Amino acid sequence: MTVDFYLPIFLRLLIATVFYEMCLSSTGPENIHIPVCAGYFNGDILFDVTGLPREPGAVPDHVANCFAILTRGMPSRPTPQLLAHFGCRWQDLQHAPLWLIANSSPYWGESIRGNDQGNNPALTFFDEIMPEYLGRWTFIQNLIVPEYPLFRELGAPRNLVREDNSERVDFYLPQAELVIEIDGGQHKSARQTAKDNERERFLERYGIETLRLKTEDLRSKNAHFTDFIDRLKLRCENSSLLSAYHHFLATAQDSTPSLRYDLTATLRLQVALILAVACGCLDLSAPEWRLHVTQDFPENQGNTWVNFAVDELFSWFELFARLNHTTFTRPDIIFSSDGLHFAMRLFQRADDNAASDQGIGIYTGAVQYLPFCYGEEKLKKKIRIRSGSKSYLITEKAAKQQQNAVLPALADLSELNYRIFGHDSFRPGQETLILNALSGQKSLGLMPTGGGKSLCFQIPALLSQGTTIVVVPIKALGRDHCAELEAVGFTGRTVNIDSNMPAVLRDKIYFRRILSGEMRFVFVSPERFQTESFRRIIDSLRQAEQLRMFVIDEVHCMSEWGHDFRPSYLTLPGTLRKLAKDVPLIGLTATASVNVLRDIQSEFQIPDELVAYEMHRGRTELNFSIRKNKSSAEVVVQEVMNILAKQTETGSPPIHIFSPYANGVNGVEFLSNALADAKGDLKIGFFSGAAPRNFNPDKAWQRLQDSHLMASPDYERYKKTVQAFWKQGKLDVIVTTKAFGMGVNKPDVRHTLHAGMPGSMEAFYQEAGRAGRDRRPAVCHMLFQPESDDAEHIWLRLQANLTPEAVQKEIDARSQNSRGDFRSQLWFLRQGLISLEEEQALLARLHTLVREWSQEIQVIHVRQLSEVPQNGLRFQLTLFRLYQMGIIEPWTVTDWGRGGAEELSVQAVEVRRLNTSFVGACSAVMLRIQSVDGKGAESATLEKLKALAKQKENWPGLYQLLLAWVRRTQLGSRLQSTWNLYNACLNFTPEQVVVFRDTLESFFKVDSNAFRLASLRDMPLNEAAVALNSLITVNGTHELPDRMLLNKLAAQLARLLEGTQESRGLNLAAACLQLLTEQTSTNEASRRFRQAVPDDVLSFWHGAGGLLLSRVGRANASAGETIGGWLLNEKPARHELLAIHNALPAKVIEAALFHEVAAELAQIL
Repeated sequence: MTVDFYLPIFLRLLIATVFYEMCLSSTGPENIHIPVCAGYFNGDILFDVTGLPREPGAVPDHVANCFAILTRGMPSRPTPQLLAHFGCRWQDLQHAPLWLIANSSPYWGESIRGNDQGNNPALTFFDEIMPEYLGRWTFIQNLIVPEYPLFRELGAPRNLVREDNSERVDFYLPQAELVIEIDGGQHKSARQTAKDNERERFLERYGIETLRLKTEDLRSKNAHFTDFIDRLKLRCENSSLLSAYHHFLATAQDSTPSLRYDLTATLRLQVALILAVACGCLDLSAPEWRLHVTQDFPENQGNTWVNFAVDELFSWFELFARLNHTTFTRPDIIFSSDGLHFAMRLFQRADDNAASDQGIGIYTGAVQYLPFCYGEEKLKKKIRIRSGSKSYLITEKAAKQQQNAVLPALADLSELNYRIFGHDSFRPGQETLILNALSGQKSLGLMPTGGGKSLCFQIPALLSQGTTIVVVPIKALGRDHCAELEAVGFTGRTVNIDSNMPAVLRDKIYFRRILSGEMRFVFVSPERFQTESFRRIIDSLRQAEQLRMFVIDEVHCMSEWGHDFRPSYLTLPGTLRKLAKDVPLIGLTATASVNVLRDIQSEFQIPDELVAYEMHRGRTELNFSIRKNKSSAEVVVQEVMNILAKQTETGSPPIHIFSPYANGVNGVEFLSNALADAKGDLKIGFFSGAAPRNFNPDKAWQRLQDSHLMASPDYERYKKTVQAFWKQGKLDVIVTTKAFGMGVNKPDVRHTLHAGMPGSMEAFYQEAGRAGRDRRPAVCHMLFQPESDDAEHIWLRLQANLTPEAVQKEIDARSQNSRGDFRSQLWFLRQGLISLEEEQALLARLHTLVREWSQEIQVIHVRQLSEVPQNGLRFQLTLFRLYQMGIIEPWTVTDWGRGGAEELSVQAVEVRRLNTSFVGACSAVMLRIQSVDGKGAESATLEKLKALAKQKENWPGLYQLLLAWVRRTQLGSRLQSTWNLYNACLNFTPEQVVVFRDTLESFFKVDSNAFRLASLRDMPLNEAAVALNSLITVNGTHELPDRMLLNKLAAQLARLLEGTQESRGLNLAAACLQLLTEQTSTNEASRRFRQAVPDDVLSFWHGAGGLLLSRVGRANASAGETIGGWLLNEKPARHELLAIHNALPAKVIEAALFHEVAAELAQIL
């Protein structure tokens, strides 16, 4: 039997079955039992509130919010205020599981029934045999549950539970996973014996043993009886849980005061008081509450836990009332024996006496866990799952909750932040994003890496009922979010559902828990929205008004302008509009450009006032070091040794190494082994999306240097362990690919090291930004290999001819060992790249399949696409082209293949066809092009598209035009981004560290200047020239701004140019800013100018462009000579030359005038 890594997992069961019906025979509807799973310590955390007169009704928002906060984790954490009441610190308390058991025997005389003749051997076994024969294990009387409906709880097949009472077992001991059956004479029949055997086999699948004792053996105490007792004792001996209970009683812990008892009782009483309000036992508007609280545990002297419990509960009511703009007035509390009785029974489990309790009983739950098994082989995977509980209370609001028009006060939000997350204050910008999210609408937020984006959705999620669905781009980020939430008390209420989670666990456990409202936060990949089952869950949550909001983390991935081109992300806006367009949404990112933000704004119709740009704070704690050297294991080891040699503090500083590769001599495993060989005392882990080809599990686990770990060939388990160890500070070094780089939070990383240049500024900023998140100084290192030839020429050649063959030619121009980082990144660009002709053939084939359907909905298999096998990503990219043309809706994946939920493995999809005409498809493509290139773009592509729309269904022409534009735009964007980073690294010097950091931050800065630059994209050329001239002019003067501002504008513009190469306004700005900053060659400025003004340069000069070009040309000699050359290429007349010289006295213009005059003089002479 193996224990799965997902331990512990908590399953919500139906409320009627969680309290095991042990008292239902003697209780009517006036005695309701409600199970609740909440507490501050693991162990016996499930408890039952009994004696309630009815099911809970609707309560005010502040009461429901308080219930949700108290039950937010299994276990959770006490607030700083409560700990202060008790005069203790959380870290000083013991955090081992809290096992609770009474030292007195329970009464089960009503539940354990005999036959009609009055014989009751089961009760005899319980009351007489167990105390007399079990010795040190007699105490299991207090744990064993009679008449427990175990088969129903485990979902047994109908043939096992068809007859009366067949859902139940005589006795169930959950701590030993043991069933005891006392068999009468009816069990001798062949039919009943077969049935018993079948039931036993079913229980064996869950690791539950069945011990049977015949009534005749019980009476005679024969050898069979002795054997039964021996087997029962052995099962008890083998139970570590029962040993813990035995230790509890043997050391008299039930009579020893403990703050852990006080804190546990405090939370349970608070929950019981809320349920008493919900069930009408207490009135919130009453001037006083008369209470009588009794307990079965010893109290610490000086700690009146009851007073602390009530005071904190009322404090929560007051806070949430203010947050909801209502009022709560504390009733006076009078403790009196005639008050509403709350019997706090920490050690006792409810027995038949609970039905006759006066008032409200609070008992420890009898069945804390149930086993759950999955896998092809019997007991291949076995886990223990929490029994479920009451998850939320309904509110008094109307069927659809309305958001408050007035947003909460920041002081109250800050108090909530401190109580739950322990932060004394918000970081800059968090308040704005939180308030936007609380508007109940869709909003966008941009914050720097390490700025605390997660809190911006966590706080709003706490102020309303329901589940928050968070979309994350990588598995490691989802796991990190869960770990962060569990660390502050949301254990068991968060889940990261990814392709590594077994389907049966996902579908039978977590999907049920999500639907029941138990999960507060659900983290999923965008691919999950492509499955019909998850779409149904979203729809069900929305119908039940339990869908709090959507969060799109790293939202820049959703835009077609982003570099992470995934069809599941790009179709997500359309999917969400169809599923739940009325549900609030917040998108968060650190690296979205203005283009991306505008794109997402358009997709979700987000107003400008709900887009927050909180990028004013720089990462000044980050320093940069770029060493021009080929990355290799030896060089990486030397770099790490240099870092360690300069370390002044004790211990090794956490170092995060990024490699572009999972395999080979620069792969993550190879590098980690090289480091371990060089310095054996380093604790090192590695992480990549897929397992390295030569993964050596024994060595990998050994490098973690934890003797408690057992080596496992399961790479997913290894990765999860590495991530957990890294977060917990148990590793000195982690070596990862980009599969770990985005968003994973570890505050104290002191160094990042890139073993080779990443593919873009965005990737570098994201990954380098893992360092210094605690605001202390950190260093971001990079090993950078320049090309041996001029990389700018490579880039320019590919700009003119971006085909697979051209890319491959540039790669092959140097051997693998002699390639620089630019060519190395071209290798990644080349992967999966096919010719336009091949793409067009695939698109035509897919469109033909769609058009020939007789029905609107059809399933398409990847094998139908081509005779040549295609992977799932190419299949979905082709589908996305049809989606871009408005021909189909976002599709659902019906067959994920062997990859679980990976885009590369998709085998079949279900598609709904739309009735889109050829003209409609042309219009859809035109809108897409204009959204990227700008509405003012006068490109040849748009002209061709307009002409194409007038033709008779020229679908091949539309395919060709769309695919060619996509190739130029998207691949051109990736190429431009790689060049931007390469050029910045090439020009880096140690003396320019601050300039490099400022350029990097400016690249991602979104401010008024960024929007002014972005607006050029939609302007006609002459209008763009006027706007650009204004942008580079200091207000109230005719002067240019200082070099620092010009450099910042150039960096912001470089980011915009990654999105489009077609905008004349942006290309004009690029040409001018490159000349003003002198950061690139004049060749690049000239290329940009030709794209902006392809002809009639003199007309542009005489019109709106003259003032701009003359101002730029006067800035420096190189700019003047370059612009003069542009004008001279147009062969201006002499009077034009004189006018140009007056505005731009460049030497090249003077020379042209001199030459012309000299030629005339020569003719005269």
